[in-house]
Amino acid sequence: MNKVSHRMIDIVIPAFNPGSDLVSLVSALYEQKMPDGWNSQVILVDDGSTNKLNIEQVKKNYPLINLVTLKQNSGRACARNAGFNAGSGELVVFIDCDCIPKNKFLIEKHQFKISCKQNDVNFGRVDEDTAGFWGEYFSDLTKSRSKAIAANNFLAMTSQNFSIKREVFKSVGGFDELYKAYGFEDRDLIAILLQKKFRLSYDDEAVVIHNMHTSLSEICRKMQQAGQYTSGLLSKNHPQVYANMPYRFFDASMHPAIKFPAYLFSLAQPYSVKLADWMLTSSLIPFALKKFMVKIFSALAFARGTMLRNNKFE
Repeated sequence: MNKVSHRMIDIVIPAFNPGSDLVSLVSALYEQKMPDGWNSQVILVDDGSTNKLNIEQVKKNYPLINLVTLKQNSGRACARNAGFNAGSGELVVFIDCDCIPKNKFLIEKHQFKISCKQNDVNFGRVDEDTAGFWGEYFSDLTKSRSKAIAANNFLAMTSQNFSIKREVFKSVGGFDELYKAYGFEDRDLIAILLQKKFRLSYDDEAVVIHNMHTSLSEICRKMQQAGQYTSGLLSKNHPQVYANMPYRFFDASMHPAIKFPAYLFSLAQPYSVKLADWMLTSSLIPFALKKFMVKIFSALAFARGTMLRNNKFE
């Protein structure tokens, strides 16, 4: 009897101090329906975690999982590249560790969009399963991204749930590992893919459920990190892309007028953010006002980060 040769799909999960969602994600991935003639392997990248509880649980439950361990936390770009390098599949699917496939057809949807529809990259949808304000806020963000895709603006997408041909990922050098901190490593990669005229697609039915565990304090921390450490890199690598993004309006190096409000925000942040976090839980405040509050605080945190990047204050 002839031996059947299967084509391979690598599923890469970058993880740093992951929560219990990781266990659910890996379980769901092993239950995925594979396209005919295809096999998959799950590659979990421990990005220098200090809390390995859920990573160890996954390894116990699935001893054959391909576990890649980085000695120190190196950022999502480096972790994703390490997962890519540990595999050999002709198609690579990247999924964040706090996302869970909505059904058993996620990988099949990605494979169909690339192998059958002749695309090079496919982005899937990210839905929210978070109660309260944050669930509504990020669901609203998903709708905005869908509108952007309808206008053919792939720069609005993220790398939480996407697939790419191995040969394409390799040809562009993968993610830029200079992105060590939060933000923009996915926009950088998308910008390169667009510049090189690769075929990008979006599948509204390739869905993961994102379990967001956050607060305004955490959002501000990430936005300040992005402003301080990664926005300058994106601006340098892709100046026109950055110039067309709304972040530019809150970059102190481009708009000096934002410096004073950002400075005041830095003084009041420990108290104002805690108060705002409490207000976001109130049923008396309309969603539109809460959303506006988050946008303002995020913008000021980003602006503060760009000031730190430019050594305006410490």
